[in-house]
Parts: sequence; structure tokens; C-alpha cells
Amino acid sequence: MDSYLAIAVATLAASIAYFQWRTSHQAVVRDLFEERYKLYLAISEVTLDSLKDFYLHPSDRAKLTNVRRRAQFLFGEEIIRLLDGHAVHLANLDNENSDVRQAHYDAVQDFLPLLNRSVQPYMSMTMKQPGVPEWAQQLRLAWKVFRQ
Repeated sequence: MDSYLAIAVATLAASIAYFQWRTSHQAVVRDLFEERYKLYLAISEVTLDSLKDFYLHPSDRAKLTNVRRRAQFLFGEEIIRLLDGHAVHLANLDNENSDVRQAHYDAVQDFLPLLNRSVQPYMSMTMKQPGVPEWAQQLRLAWKVFRQ
């Protein structure tokens, strides 16, 4: 009788630990989403301000540098390359040559839809659902055979 109670308590403790792990994993996914979204909003703000003024303000330049520095830890290499190219276009919005300025302005205008498509895989709040490991399936099958 005592052994059944010990098994029940151990099973309960294991299930509590598992669900605590799942909850903390979900919190990490949520926190990662929130940090990425903050960076996305900051990039959008700098871009829209620059489009409005045809100029990259020094404060926006500092914000963009900070965003780029933080993004390297939250996004993949393709987003970093995209941000680096975008920074070049933003810096050339006040170019004296009107053709060059217009080309950079057009590139900045096209940036936000491109950014939306590029960051979408990073912004999903989905998590890999835990599957039943192979050894657990085999154990379950052995248990069924044993009981019969």
C-alpha cells in the first residue's frame, strides 16, 4: 500500500514539475515576442519619421543604432542585413542629388512591407507541442501487453 502511495506522490510531483516547465517555457516565448515587437515598433517609428521629414534625425540615428545592436540577439542574419541596408538608405535621404535622394526615398518606402514579411516568422507566438517520446510509446505498449 505504501509503495502505491509513493508512486502516486512521485507521479504527482513529476506532473507538477512538467507543467511548471511548460508555463516557464510559454513565458519565455511571450517575453521574446514582446522584445521583438518593441524593436519592430522602434524601426517603424524611425522609418515613418524619416519619410515624413526626408531626413534622418540624429536622435533617430542613435535609436536605429541601438535597435540594430539589440536585433542581432533577437533576429536572424537576414534581418540584420536588411536593417544595415535600410540604415544606408535612411542616411542618404538628404542627399543633394535629387535622383539619388528619390531612389533612397523609394527604397525606404518599400522597407516596411519587406520588414513585415521578413520578421513574420520570428513574431509567431506558436510553440512546438511536446510529443510523446518513442520510449514512452514503447513503454505504454509494453504495459498494455503486460496487463493482458
